[in-house]
Amino acid sequence: MPMEEAKRFLQEIKDCKEKKYPSSGQGWDYRFEGKDKVGSALVYRQRIIHMAFFKIGGNRGVKSCNITKLVKVTLSNMSTNIDMLYW
Repeated sequence: MPMEEAKRFLQEIKDCKEKKYPSSGQGWDYRFEGKDKVGSALVYRQRIIHMAFFKIGGNRGVKSCNITKLVKVTLSNMSTNIDMLYW
């Protein structure tokens, strides 16, 4: 049931801790970290331009990071698109 799994994943990312940094270009760069999830978002003029979250496994070091799911959420004025890729 991919849709139920996607909904559960989106509920779980709400628990991630948020940090906000000035973007290297325009807007703000948000970084998120949770128990087994990480993510980032670019926000410009109070609108989400891009947001991505990953489920990680094992240690958080780059060499041991095991990405099992990628959920890319692109928000616009009228719609929300969720694309799920599995490895």
